[in-house]
Order: sequence, then C-alpha cells, then structure tokens
Amino acid sequence: MSQIAQICGKMLFLDDFIQITTSRLGKSNILENRLQGSIGEELVTAFAHKKMGYKDTNFEQKYHGFDRIFRDRDNKLVIVESKATKTSGISALGKDQGTSQSVERIAKKMCNSTSSYYSVENKKIGEEILRVGVKNLRFLVAHVDMRSQSVDVLEIFL
Repeated sequence: MSQIAQICGKMLFLDDFIQITTSRLGKSNILENRLQGSIGEELVTAFAHKKMGYKDTNFEQKYHGFDRIFRDRDNKLVIVESKATKTSGISALGKDQGTSQSVERIAKKMCNSTSSYYSVENKKIGEEILRVGVKNLRFLVAHVDMRSQSVDVLEIFL
C-alpha cells in the first residue's frame, strides 16, 4: 500500500498504473505488456481517426492477428500493427510481421471457419485482402511513445 500512497496526489501515468496493478496482482510482464499494448492500440486508433482520416471496419481483432484494420479516404484497407515500446516500432515487430507472407497467411485464417481468426466480418475482410493482393495493401507500423503519448507511423511496403 505504500506504493499507492506515494502515487496519490499526482496525475497517474501508465508506469504508475502498471506499478499499482502488478504490485496488487504480482509481478507479471505478460500483464504489463498486454496493458501497454491495449492502451497503445487505443491511442493509435484515435490517431488514425483524427490525424489520418481513417474509418473503422467491422474487423474483429484476434490474439496474434492484425492489431487494427481501417479504411483510408479512398475506402482501401489499411492494416496497422501498433507497438507501444521504449524502442522503435520496427524493432518491436515479430520476426515475420509486416511481410507479405504473414499478411496472406492471416487473411487465409480469417476466411477459414475452423480458425480462431474467423468471424463472418473477418472473412469478408480476409477475402478482400486476398482478392486485391497483399502487394496492393497499405501496412503501417504505428509506434506509440507511452510517456508523451505521441504516435509515429511508418509504412512497410509488402
């Protein structure tokens, strides 16, 4: 409780919230990473709407799938991986994230009714990805600096 008392009286930042949560639930990198990732994804969504003019799709996010899928002003799909780290977003990508092979593999899983990536809406998006071809998609890495809550966006050409 001494940690919480020290934090009272000042505005809470993400690090403070993580410290409180992990002290109450036990140290957990998994919890910290998921919390930071969720907050980062919400910041990226707000940025995509306000600064880039993107619209939401009916995409249902699945664990280990794409973070977000938007539509740009021309109604084309934009796949976004969001990273909330202290390093760059590119260095935080998984070993095959942002490759045409991984995008195609996930799109096929979105279409497969036996896959955990599947939903009726995801199937429609997956079919569109496969129909237009991954080389014709936009794939963005949005990096969130959790301290300043600033977002940097980098496009990866598949």
